[in-house]
Amino acid sequence: MSSELRTLKAENARLRKRIEKLEAKIVRHREQRQRASRHAANSTGKEAEDYVCRLLGAKATERNADHDFVIGRRRFEIKGSKCNLFYSGTDQTYCYSRWTWHNFLGVGSKKTYHRLILVAEADPSRKATYRDKRSPYVIFDLPFAFAKKIASERAQADGRFAFHLISHREGAKSSKLCQEMWKFEVTRAELKQRYIG
Repeated sequence: MSSELRTLKAENARLRKRIEKLEAKIVRHREQRQRASRHAANSTGKEAEDYVCRLLGAKATERNADHDFVIGRRRFEIKGSKCNLFYSGTDQTYCYSRWTWHNFLGVGSKKTYHRLILVAEADPSRKATYRDKRSPYVIFDLPFAFAKKIASERAQADGRFAFHLISHREGAKSSKLCQEMWKFEVTRAELKQRYIG
């Protein structure tokens, strides 16, 4: 076999591996886009509320109450987020997954509760990094004081706010608030133990 033929075969093998990696990346991006497109179609908040109420055996309050359910004397608010695909950079080449929650203190910050439970759709590519690896959701159990801290640090001129969190801990390094948020991640078992024993 000539050296030119060996070179061509080696180049062919290298290119096949590259194509395989790129095809896998395309599949991952398609899956992420499908998840992102579901965001508008689903009632994310209601889905999260139903999930946590089932988990804790709680009954949801009526719509538009200043909290979502009560256990003992504690009032709880629940907010959900899909795992959304986000593109950044001038040419939109950087892609990552994140969760977003909006205005969890209500219009005019009038909601009153003791605990905020943020429910985030687990990013399939990051499941091994979450504390509850088998859960379809990543759960954050926040004290009201931390919810207010997020709202005050992310407030816009009209009083509304959005809180974005990259779907893995390493992505939180750019913000102290996001780093602090990961300290509130809990498993389903921990949440049940904490509130229903």
